[in-house]
Amino acid sequence: MHQDGEGVSLMPYYLIEYLDEMLFFEFTEMLKNGQYVKPCKLCGRYFVLTDKRKRDFCDRLYKGKRTCKQVGAKLFFEKGIEADTFLQQYLTEYNKVYSRRYRAAEKYAEEHSGRDLTGEQFKA
Repeated sequence: MHQDGEGVSLMPYYLIEYLDEMLFFEFTEMLKNGQYVKPCKLCGRYFVLTDKRKRDFCDRLYKGKRTCKQVGAKLFFEKGIEADTFLQQYLTEYNKVYSRRYRAAEKYAEEHSGRDLTGEQFKA
């Protein structure tokens, strides 16, 4: 409690004199509220996790108009694919089949060729 000119206030009142006190206060308040700080895997700078989902990349711009989240996810996915030849083969076959389905989606049933797939055939 602190007393102002009109009476006593029950609002929290903090006396902060130095920057390090303020930073420590902000940090402890973030922990109390369930907000956590994590380093970005791409740029290495720290960011605040705003929700419960696991995040590895921040929303800052990274070398241009794209964010770390956009660039980092693709970069780490491509690195994972390079090491796994079976995954490369699977993605190649999946993309072939998906392109057949995507091509057929814009056609009428009468226009389908023998290579085009319907949505049900693709799911099977």
